[in-house]
Amino acid sequence: MKFRLPSIFSAASFLLDGLLVASSFLLANWVRFHSGWLTVAGVTHYPHYRSFLLLVVTVHWVVFKYVGLYRKRRGISGVDELSKVIQGVLIAAVLISASTFLIQFFAFSRLVIGLSAGFVVVSVWLERVSLRRIQIILRRQGVGVTRIFVVGTGETAKVLLQRIKQNPGLGYRVVGIVSESKSSGEVEGFKIVGTLTQFTKLCEQYKADEVIFALPSSAHGQLISMLVSLQDTRVKYKIVSDLFGLITSPLESDVLLDMPIFEMKEAPLSALHNRSEEHTSELQS
Repeated sequence: MKFRLPSIFSAASFLLDGLLVASSFLLANWVRFHSGWLTVAGVTHYPHYRSFLLLVVTVHWVVFKYVGLYRKRRGISGVDELSKVIQGVLIAAVLISASTFLIQFFAFSRLVIGLSAGFVVVSVWLERVSLRRIQIILRRQGVGVTRIFVVGTGETAKVLLQRIKQNPGLGYRVVGIVSESKSSGEVEGFKIVGTLTQFTKLCEQYKADEVIFALPSSAHGQLISMLVSLQDTRVKYKIVSDLFGLITSPLESDVLLDMPIFEMKEAPLSALHNRSEEHTSELQS
């Protein structure tokens, strides 16, 4: 089985998020009622806070998924990551506040929710920065790298290749360039392995995990056939955004080293139901 670094780190992020949200909530409860730093009137012991913990963690998990914090993204800046975390925590805080107001089974301190939100923002952001740093270090050592083809040799492709070369922590290993016309040569130090007409054969030969299309407008007519050839494979693809009008498959927008791109939400044969269908077809044949 191939070692997939992004999947491992996504699972680690998910578990650590839950732990940090729970810890932040309990810490906020302690600060509010037991630290002695804030004035407490009346009852100071609220056992129902702990029973509410699972709901708090679950809400954060769902919201973090909704805002895209569990997407496998490369090259995202710490500031962008922080903005996503803040967005997710604020939405979660509003949902939790609304639920305690509507249910009204017990008294609940809004200050606990506010303190907890602050603790979650700081701890989750630091966790993600740390995980990304570890991921970058491992990728620079060749662990969990993704083998990619870059299709195109124009200015857009050149800029993309320059940025990939300057950022080895992305974990991209360019195994070849597919040219519009030339069958040999180099682009930004990377070898041209063939032309567009040989695309399908080259993908199989070099076992590319991912393809990034950076073609000029003059090659638009050949793009569709290449995309069709990828539909029955597990190869993911990304497309530089000036070509997005040609795509009919499910897409997600993203940014790779400040270059806007579009990518498949999931490689066709990565989907579990498609794998099952493929397996069934093999058994029947």
